Amino acid sequence: MLRHKKTWKKNTRGIIKDVGLCKYCDKMIVSDEAFVIFATKEAAHYSCMKKDEEDKRLEQETFKR
Repeated sequence: MLRHKKTWKKNTRGIIKDVGLCKYCDKMIVSDEAFVIFATKEAAHYSCMKKDEEDKRLEQETFKR
């Protein structure tokens, strides 16, 4: 089976944009970093969000004891 030739080329340069300030560390988020956007349209670095969730979980575990 023959394949059709592509008539277009994908942009390999990639566009990097500012997403906004991180909810937790107040540093600028760039689109090439791992980030999440919450339902309230607030952005955060994935690592900052993960660290905060772990801290909350540890706090709850110590509170239960």
